[in-house]
Amino acid sequence: MDLYFAPFDDVFVVNVDASTGRQRVAVDPRYRYTRDPAAARRARRHAAGQTPPAAAAAAGANETAVNATATTDRLYELSELTATQLVTMVSVAHADMLLVVRRVRNRLVLLLPSSAHRLKVIIVIYSFICLFIYIIYLYYLCPSLL
Repeated sequence: MDLYFAPFDDVFVVNVDASTGRQRVAVDPRYRYTRDPAAARRARRHAAGQTPPAAAAAAGANETAVNATATTDRLYELSELTATQLVTMVSVAHADMLLVVRRVRNRLVLLLPSSAHRLKVIIVIYSFICLFIYIIYLYYLCPSLL
């Protein structure tokens, strides 16, 4: 099994060969990427010095157009790895990283550092799910409390 990890759901596209029926996964041409980590670091440093899309939108630009180009103007780093161990650990060090892990047979652990990824939304959703489960638990154990 292969794992494809990206910051957006439309980064990877599946192309089907009409004659063989074989599927190939590729990066959508709208997303620029490099396999060179040094080039990706330079692009991130350069992008950090530019005007953020929100500031450009506040200055009178069309917000939809700004948001549409914000994802495609970046240079993403494509990292391709092959799982060779019983437990393969991979760290996604920054948010502008595309990851492909090939031949996953046993366990794969993805490390997403909170300093590089916005995980707050996931934590809030998890909290609501826990609260919901707790309410259901109380309902069945102590229906008189509700």
